[in-house]
Amino acid sequence: METRHVFFTLRMIWNHTMPRGARLHPYRPYNFGPFYSRDYFAKAIEALVPELERREDLKASWQADLQWMQDWLARQRPQLELAA
Repeated sequence: METRHVFFTLRMIWNHTMPRGARLHPYRPYNFGPFYSRDYFAKAIEALVPELERREDLKASWQADLQWMQDWLARQRPQLELAA
């Protein structure tokens, strides 16, 4: 799969599963059917991030967005662990 497609799939999932303040812009809302549960999206993110980290053709802006996602999760991790 093209790197562009992998990246924008991750970005679409990210924007639809994270809080509003974590969204990347521009944001375009999509409607997903019942098959696409939060668990499904979490597993997709877990698979897509390592795949993108292996790619050598990420554009600089995609690398910046990916790093922003990882930084956001790192900042939220203590709060997420307390809520569990």
